Amino acid sequence: MTKDFYSINELSTISGFTTRSLRNFIQMEFLKGEKFNGEWRFSLEQIEDFFSHPNIKEGIKSKNNSVVYNYLLNKPENDTICSIVDLNLTPNEIKTLSEKICQMINDSNANVEFKFSAHNGNVRIIIAGDKNFVKQILLLI
Repeated sequence: MTKDFYSINELSTISGFTTRSLRNFIQMEFLKGEKFNGEWRFSLEQIEDFFSHPNIKEGIKSKNNSVVYNYLLNKPENDTICSIVDLNLTPNEIKTLSEKICQMINDSNANVEFKFSAHNGNVRIIIAGDKNFVKQILLLI
C-alpha cells in the first residue's frame, strides 16, 4: 500500500532542494502542504503542482542536469553508475515507485545522488552512485 503523504525530507530527496529551500517555497506559496503534529506533509497532487510551477521547473531541471554533470566531472570510479530512466506511469504507479525508491535510499547507506520528477504521467529518474545500489533501483523499475 502506498502512502497518502510525503514528508519534507522525502520531498527533499525527490526534488534535490534542501528542506530549508522547501520551507522558503512554502512561505512564497509555490509549495502547498499541511502541517501534521508539527511536521510538513505533502500529497502527490501537491508535489506535482509544485514541480509544475513555472518558477520551480527550471530549478528542478538544473538540479537534474547537475547529477549527470557532477558524475562526469568527478571522474567516475569503476564501481559507480549513472542512469537516466524515462517512464510513463499512472498516478498510483508514480506514488508507489517514488515511495519504494525513497524507502530504499532511507534504508541504505549507499553513496548516491538521486532525482525523481513526474508530470502528467511522465516520470524521469536520474540516479548516480554505487553500482550495486543503482542496479537495485533499476531492478525495482
